[in-house]
Amino acid sequence: MLETAARRLASDEGTISTSRLTDEFARCEREQPALARWMSEALAVPADDAARGLGASLAITIWNAFRMTAGDRLRRITREDCDAAEQLLRTDEELRRANAKVVLESDDVIALHQPEIARFIRARLDDTMMSFADDIDVDDVDAMYRMLLVEILALSYAVQPPDELAPFAGRFLS
Repeated sequence: MLETAARRLASDEGTISTSRLTDEFARCEREQPALARWMSEALAVPADDAARGLGASLAITIWNAFRMTAGDRLRRITREDCDAAEQLLRTDEELRRANAKVVLESDDVIALHQPEIARFIRARLDDTMMSFADDIDVDDVDAMYRMLLVEILALSYAVQPPDELAPFAGRFLS
Protein backbone atom coordinates (compact mmCIF):
# COMPACT_ATOMS: atom_id res chain seq x y z
CA MET A 1 0.00 0.00 0.00
CA LEU A 2 2.89 2.38 0.70
CA GLU A 3 4.31 1.98 -2.79
CA THR A 4 0.86 2.65 -4.25
CA ALA A 5 0.53 5.74 -2.07
CA ALA A 6 4.02 6.91 -3.09
CA ARG A 7 3.20 6.46 -6.78
CA ARG A 8 0.31 8.93 -6.37
CA LEU A 9 2.97 11.63 -5.88
CA ALA A 10 5.31 10.53 -8.66
CA SER A 11 5.66 12.16 -12.04
CA ASP A 12 5.95 10.11 -15.21
CA GLU A 13 9.73 10.10 -14.65
CA GLY A 14 9.28 8.59 -11.20
CA THR A 15 10.29 11.65 -9.18
CA ILE A 16 8.05 13.53 -6.75
CA SER A 17 5.75 15.84 -8.66
CA THR A 18 5.24 19.17 -6.90
CA SER A 19 1.79 19.56 -8.43
CA ARG A 20 0.71 16.07 -7.34
CA LEU A 21 2.10 16.66 -3.86
CA THR A 22 0.18 19.96 -3.70
CA ASP A 23 -3.03 18.24 -4.88
CA GLU A 24 -2.69 15.45 -2.33
CA PHE A 25 -1.92 17.92 0.45
CA ALA A 26 -5.09 19.84 -0.50
CA ARG A 27 -7.01 16.57 -0.30
CA CYS A 28 -5.55 15.97 3.16
CA GLU A 29 -6.63 19.49 4.17
CA ARG A 30 -10.21 18.64 3.14
CA GLU A 31 -10.32 15.19 4.74
CA GLN A 32 -8.05 15.72 7.78
CA PRO A 33 -7.86 19.49 8.36
CA ALA A 34 -6.33 19.34 11.85
CA LEU A 35 -3.68 16.84 10.74
CA ALA A 36 -2.88 18.96 7.66
CA ARG A 37 -2.50 22.11 9.80
CA TRP A 38 -0.27 20.26 12.26
CA MET A 39 1.88 18.91 9.41
CA SER A 40 2.12 22.39 7.84
CA GLU A 41 3.42 23.78 11.12
CA ALA A 42 5.97 20.97 11.45
CA LEU A 43 7.07 21.39 7.84
CA ALA A 44 7.60 25.13 8.34
CA VAL A 45 10.34 24.55 10.94
CA PRO A 46 13.29 23.17 8.94
CA ALA A 47 15.33 25.55 6.83
CA ASP A 48 16.63 22.80 4.55
CA ASP A 49 14.54 22.45 1.37
CA ALA A 50 15.60 18.84 0.76
CA ALA A 51 14.57 17.82 4.29
CA ARG A 52 11.28 19.71 3.98
CA GLY A 53 10.54 18.07 0.62
CA LEU A 54 11.35 14.65 2.03
CA GLY A 55 9.14 15.27 5.06
CA ALA A 56 6.22 16.54 2.99
CA SER A 57 6.30 13.69 0.50
CA LEU A 58 6.62 11.03 3.21
CA ALA A 59 3.92 12.61 5.39
CA ILE A 60 1.41 12.63 2.52
CA THR A 61 2.43 9.12 1.44
CA ILE A 62 1.85 7.83 4.97
CA TRP A 63 -1.49 9.62 5.25
CA ASN A 64 -2.59 8.20 1.88
CA ALA A 65 -1.53 4.68 2.89
CA PHE A 66 -3.59 4.89 6.09
CA ARG A 67 -6.51 6.38 4.16
CA MET A 68 -6.43 3.68 1.50
CA THR A 69 -5.97 0.85 4.02
CA ALA A 70 -8.43 1.95 6.72
CA GLY A 71 -11.01 3.63 4.49
CA ASP A 72 -14.08 4.65 6.48
CA ARG A 73 -12.50 3.33 9.68
CA LEU A 74 -10.02 6.25 9.73
CA ARG A 75 -11.72 8.83 11.92
CA ARG A 76 -11.00 12.54 11.65
CA ILE A 77 -7.98 13.56 13.71
CA THR A 78 -8.16 16.60 16.00
CA ARG A 79 -5.39 18.96 17.01
CA GLU A 80 -5.57 17.36 20.45
CA ASP A 81 -4.83 13.97 18.86
CA CYS A 82 -1.68 15.38 17.26
CA ASP A 83 -0.63 17.08 20.49
CA ALA A 84 -1.29 13.88 22.47
CA ALA A 85 0.77 11.78 20.04
CA GLU A 86 3.58 14.34 20.24
CA GLN A 87 3.45 14.27 24.06
CA LEU A 88 3.36 10.47 24.09
CA LEU A 89 6.50 10.32 21.95
CA ARG A 90 8.25 12.99 24.04
CA THR A 91 7.40 11.19 27.31
CA ASP A 92 8.48 7.84 25.93
CA GLU A 93 11.80 9.32 24.77
CA GLU A 94 12.40 10.89 28.18
CA LEU A 95 11.63 7.64 30.02
CA ARG A 96 13.89 5.65 27.74
CA ARG A 97 16.69 8.19 28.04
CA ALA A 98 16.44 8.05 31.85
CA ASN A 99 16.74 4.25 31.98
CA ALA A 100 20.11 2.92 30.84
CA LYS A 101 18.75 -0.65 30.74
CA VAL A 102 16.33 0.13 27.92
CA VAL A 103 17.78 -0.99 24.62
CA LEU A 104 14.90 -0.01 22.34
CA GLU A 105 14.38 3.53 21.11
CA SER A 106 10.89 4.99 20.70
CA ASP A 107 11.07 4.64 16.93
CA ASP A 108 11.93 0.95 17.34
CA VAL A 109 8.75 0.47 19.36
CA ILE A 110 6.70 2.20 16.66
CA ALA A 111 8.43 0.00 14.07
CA LEU A 112 7.27 -3.09 15.95
CA HIS A 113 3.67 -2.00 15.40
CA GLN A 114 4.09 -0.52 11.91
CA PRO A 115 7.03 -2.46 10.40
CA GLU A 116 6.23 -1.75 6.75
CA ILE A 117 5.96 1.97 7.33
CA ALA A 118 9.17 2.00 9.37
CA ARG A 119 11.10 0.15 6.63
CA PHE A 120 9.67 2.44 3.96
CA ILE A 121 10.61 5.62 5.86
CA ARG A 122 14.08 4.40 6.77
CA ALA A 123 14.78 3.41 3.16
CA ARG A 124 13.68 6.83 1.90
CA LEU A 125 15.72 8.59 4.58
CA ASP A 126 18.80 6.55 3.71
CA ASP A 127 18.36 7.23 -0.01
CA THR A 128 17.98 10.95 0.60
CA MET A 129 20.96 11.12 2.93
CA MET A 130 23.10 9.31 0.34
CA SER A 131 21.90 11.51 -2.53
CA PHE A 132 22.31 14.81 -0.68
CA ALA A 133 25.15 13.79 1.65
CA ASP A 134 26.88 17.17 1.85
CA ASP A 135 23.88 19.30 0.97
CA ILE A 136 21.31 18.32 3.58
CA ASP A 137 21.00 19.38 7.20
CA VAL A 138 20.92 16.24 9.34
CA ASP A 139 19.11 18.05 12.18
CA ASP A 140 16.35 19.07 9.77
CA VAL A 141 16.03 15.48 8.52
CA ASP A 142 15.82 14.41 12.16
CA ALA A 143 12.99 16.91 12.74
CA MET A 144 11.14 15.48 9.74
CA TYR A 145 11.65 11.92 11.00
CA ARG A 146 10.22 12.90 14.37
CA MET A 147 7.23 14.56 12.65
CA LEU A 148 6.59 11.33 10.76
CA LEU A 149 6.70 9.27 13.97
CA VAL A 150 4.09 11.55 15.56
CA GLU A 151 1.94 11.33 12.42
CA ILE A 152 2.14 7.53 12.47
CA LEU A 153 1.06 7.47 16.13
CA ALA A 154 -1.84 9.87 15.53
CA LEU A 155 -3.05 7.97 12.47
CA SER A 156 -2.64 4.58 14.17
CA TYR A 157 -4.84 5.69 17.06
CA ALA A 158 -7.38 7.14 14.62
CA VAL A 159 -8.12 3.79 12.95
CA GLN A 160 -11.31 2.32 14.34
CA PRO A 161 -11.55 -1.48 14.67
CA PRO A 162 -13.59 -3.39 12.08
CA ASP A 163 -17.26 -3.72 13.00
CA GLU A 164 -16.88 -7.37 13.98
CA LEU A 165 -14.13 -6.44 16.49
CA ALA A 166 -15.76 -3.29 17.88
CA PRO A 167 -17.24 -5.10 20.93
CA PHE A 168 -13.71 -6.17 21.92
CA ALA A 169 -11.97 -2.84 21.35
CA GLY A 170 -10.12 -1.71 24.43
CA ARG A 171 -10.50 -5.04 26.21
CA PHE A 172 -7.64 -7.28 27.19
CA LEU A 173 -8.06 -10.91 26.23
CA SER A 174 -6.94 -13.37 28.89
